Amino acid sequence: MVPKVLRKVGLAFEELLVQKRALDLCLGTQTMDDRLLVARLIELGVLSFGCGKVGEVLVAQGKLQEALEACQQSLAIAKRLAEQDKTNSGWQRDLSVRYNKVGDVLEALGKFQEALEAYQQSLKIRQTLAEQDKTNSGWQWDLSVSYEKVGDALVAQGNLQEALEAYQQSLKIRQTLAEQDPTNAVWQNATAWSRYCVAKVLIRIKGGDRNEARRLVIEGIDIMTRLEHRGALDTDAQDTLKKLNEIATALTSSSRE
Repeated sequence: MVPKVLRKVGLAFEELLVQKRALDLCLGTQTMDDRLLVARLIELGVLSFGCGKVGEVLVAQGKLQEALEACQQSLAIAKRLAEQDKTNSGWQRDLSVRYNKVGDVLEALGKFQEALEAYQQSLKIRQTLAEQDKTNSGWQWDLSVSYEKVGDALVAQGNLQEALEAYQQSLKIRQTLAEQDPTNAVWQNATAWSRYCVAKVLIRIKGGDRNEARRLVIEGIDIMTRLEHRGALDTDAQDTLKKLNEIATALTSSSRE
């Protein structure tokens, strides 16, 4: 039986090939040079995507060093594409994704400083995209994810103050998104998770505001309870609620000491 992750890769490639054939039909009025250029760019896009998917397969297999090499190849190709047209937001966004993929593998390998640098590159791109179109909720969401990844890498290095600031930035964005669409369970869960991330640093950092941590945890649990009542508590949300309850217990225990 073909592993599930490999089937996903195959389906993704099929979709890309369909898109390529459709685009080819639209190139009849262009010059040969234009057609060659577009064909080459498509080829690079497919190759970057493919290397990225290979990296995901290798991560799933626990082959982290090989996964890193595949993700780095994907990143290199994405850089070439992004350099072709710096105004192409799609290519810029894809480049930010490739940086994150590299960062994820580096973090799994315990190379936290290198992971942080990759995440920061992604963050820089996403800050630019979000600034260009502040009404684009997708760009805003991507930016919140990058801030969280930067925060995670900083926590791994013991840099709690900067991690706190990154987590707070992520929470701020997610609160805005959640307020814009209270029915979006993903965004609601994300705001609860961000509250957990901020709270966990506040109780670890020297002089951290435990009252603020307690407030954030209570708010997070309240959000998750509402999701549960709506039947929208998926596996990720259940994990968020579990983490919030754990930190709530820790805060309660410490207040009694």
